[in-house]
Amino acid sequence: MSRTELTSTATCRAGTGVEETTGALLSAAAVSRRVGWALDLLTESGQGMLAQLYTPTSLAELGAGVDAAGVALPSNAYMAGRRLLWSAPIPARTYLPDRFRRVVEETVVRRLRQAVWTDTVITALLSTWPVNPARRSDGEWAAMWTGMPENVDKATIRNRTRHIEAHRRQHGALPAGLVELEPDLTFGPALLLAAADHQLVTVDRVLPNMAKIRVKLPSVPRPRTRADWGFLTLAVTLPPPPSPPKRRCAHHRCAWCPVASG
Repeated sequence: MSRTELTSTATCRAGTGVEETTGALLSAAAVSRRVGWALDLLTESGQGMLAQLYTPTSLAELGAGVDAAGVALPSNAYMAGRRLLWSAPIPARTYLPDRFRRVVEETVVRRLRQAVWTDTVITALLSTWPVNPARRSDGEWAAMWTGMPENVDKATIRNRTRHIEAHRRQHGALPAGLVELEPDLTFGPALLLAAADHQLVTVDRVLPNMAKIRVKLPSVPRPRTRADWGFLTLAVTLPPPPSPPKRRCAHHRCAWCPVASG
């Protein structure tokens, strides 16, 4: 699985919108309502997909990082899912554009990739379960770390150990893995528009402090046909760019260093 680095994020808010086909101005409440319909559709389809794929077999398949032909899976979550022949189910009597289904699949497969990482942690803990979970010996610590993924801190180890021990006390046995330990997997409602292309969304920076978002959203709660989806244009005010972080000069020779300037 490839890695990406998050550099910075900013919260932006869209208010009113313009409907492309009619030119009608939509209030912020009307825009919010349409976004809510899209989120409802994403949740319905996405939870159905999760219910099908949140199994030890699917997690192992995704965790292997290759498709049936042995080719490495792409970093884009929805593309990785499609290479594994996974797809978002379409609710009955509902029309979902393919690009919207990409957003659903991106959301679900990202969540499953998180579950793969967590399952690796759980598996490492279960395969080296200590005699006394509250106090591992040096040898038990060493054995446990050998199977751990990267960047696991001791707080995660402590919390997951307590979680597994609580399951053991309740059920009289250790869980087989993450799926048994946490049988209900969910995700937060969010439209990951980066998974789509211009057929669903475009973003243009029209001013230094303003962007225009053209996005296709459902015009009714339960879209039946292609005509029940339409483009809205939203103006989004952008925050000012963050100031560069202040650094400490180690040698006092930088122009910005107060010691050097003094």
